[in-house]
Amino acid sequence: MPITLRPKNERRLNVYFCHIRTGLAINVLVYPTPARMKSVFLNDDIWRFDILVEGKDCPPVEIYMRVQWGETWDKPNAKLITEDYVE
Repeated sequence: MPITLRPKNERRLNVYFCHIRTGLAINVLVYPTPARMKSVFLNDDIWRFDILVEGKDCPPVEIYMRVQWGETWDKPNAKLITEDYVE
C-alpha cells in the first residue's frame, strides 16, 4: 500500500528493523514478502534493497541499499550503493 511522506513529517520509510528480541537477525518490512525470501536475515547474510520512491508531479527516484549484520544487534552495516554494485 502506498504511504504518504511529507516535508517536515516524522513518518519514515522503513524497509527493515533490528530488535533485541529477534536475536542475531535483521527483520524485513517489505509487503508483500516475496515467497522465496527468508523472513529474517541471519548474521552472515548480505542483502540488497532496491527501493523506488514515486511522487506526484515529480520523477521517480531509485535508491539501492546494502545491509548486513553489524558488530551489535542495534548497529547494522547499511549503506547506499549504486545499481550496478557487485560484492
